Amino acid sequence: MQVKIKIAGVDVSGSVDEKALKIESIITYRIDTCGLIVAETQVNEKEEIIISNMAETVRYFAGYIANVDKKLEGITKIFVCDAQDYTVLLNTALVNKIYEDKTDKQIIQDMFTAYLPEIDTTTYIQDGLTNIRLVFNRVSLRQALETIAKNSGYDWYVDYNKKLHYFSVETNQAPFGLSDNPDNATSFPYSRLDYKRDATKIINKVTVVGGAYWSDDTSFELAANGQVTELLLPYSIHKPTTSSSLLVYKNIGDDTTPNWQAQTVGTDYIHSLDDYNCLHNYFEKLLKFASAPPNLKRAVKVIGRYNVPILVKARSEASYNTYGRWFEEKVVNKDIDSRDWAKIEARAILAKHAFVKESGSLVCEEDGLTSGQQVKITNALRGIDGYYLINKITTSILGGTHCQYKVEFGEYNPDLVDMLLDIKARAIQYQATREDEVLTELFEQIEALALTESTDRHEDAFPPDVSRWIALPPDQSVGHHIRHEALALAETSSRWEQAKGQYCYAPKSNGAGLREGKYEFATYG
Repeated sequence: MQVKIKIAGVDVSGSVDEKALKIESIITYRIDTCGLIVAETQVNEKEEIIISNMAETVRYFAGYIANVDKKLEGITKIFVCDAQDYTVLLNTALVNKIYEDKTDKQIIQDMFTAYLPEIDTTTYIQDGLTNIRLVFNRVSLRQALETIAKNSGYDWYVDYNKKLHYFSVETNQAPFGLSDNPDNATSFPYSRLDYKRDATKIINKVTVVGGAYWSDDTSFELAANGQVTELLLPYSIHKPTTSSSLLVYKNIGDDTTPNWQAQTVGTDYIHSLDDYNCLHNYFEKLLKFASAPPNLKRAVKVIGRYNVPILVKARSEASYNTYGRWFEEKVVNKDIDSRDWAKIEARAILAKHAFVKESGSLVCEEDGLTSGQQVKITNALRGIDGYYLINKITTSILGGTHCQYKVEFGEYNPDLVDMLLDIKARAIQYQATREDEVLTELFEQIEALALTESTDRHEDAFPPDVSRWIALPPDQSVGHHIRHEALALAETSSRWEQAKGQYCYAPKSNGAGLREGKYEFATYG
């Protein structure tokens, strides 16, 4: 057969059912998969699998066995296997580091050196942007990489040679086109074309309803009558960015020339007006004062932030001009926490649904296409002549020296690709960090007890003039000479401890490689 298949370093090509071998390559950082059936050769989960040409110069797939279904067909042992590519390794390592004033490349190379050194990050990593501060508090290596890529607008994937590619989102041109009239140089033939145009879900006017975001620090002035000690606030107001609590001032002047006197602010149902000038109830939108504010239109001033509901509308004039009417849709996503995110969501919906959707699949036998490439497809009879994005490739082995590739393609819309990547990145709930955050590192305490045993043998030799006998039953012996033996057991013990990790509270001289105890390196409270 054309390909060589190795599992755990052993060539199992002769045991693999060629017709059942399927390789699915999916665009960029999504995990590629492979399905195969192996006869009579034991296959175990987590074993490495490499599928290549016979010379092992080109790899068609590489990764690890994920699932094994063991069956019996007659007297033949069958192992039905599913495998995942090397990208899955990024889910197995946790990152616990802080980076300041480092480029994407510097951070990525340091993370992989520390947590996953088997992935090569020396060849295909672009510099990216410089990050002022990034904190990864025990997040997966994959999530950390996606966070970096999101911040910089980059993309990434791990190839079948364990090399990480980190690059700006760009057009990845296919090495050749596919045509119904090929020249077998710049274009090659294909078969089984399936091409569809779908207009069932056209949307050219969309309203995106999100969650809410915090306003800027805002000042509110409230009126009072000099008698009421409780004032309603216009919103559920949060503390401003410059303070640890809501800022409240009482006017001791007049409406024309106010004189704002700062008030001490406590939390309602937690603190008492005996200790504070006023209490704030966030949920009831209420301020309670120890003494009534003055009878003024500008009696009280409050500074804080409030939740602003997110509502964004967008429309496609080009789609309206094409179809002559509006097709409206409302999308609700409470995870959206900024207007920018909502705008991207709205534009992505229009980019995806404003016009008839084109998609299809075909089969070709020319090597060189990969998912994520932009390929030109031509078919005179169907009126197809344009560039399409390869979303997925499924590889099948025909035997002999040929592979067959099922290519699934769709519209090439670079703006849509960028927006969908951005939306996905924003949907990852990254844990916000504080400037004074300290990453904790646990250490393992190992204790051992060693026992040393020695044996001494003592014999009591009788004097030459003394003889002692003991009579036994006739069937055993007529008599035995008695000799005395004694065993003396002596035990000694030794005890040692070693701290593995960041710090141990013991003199460094107690063990090689240990660090002195470090105190006052963290702030609590």
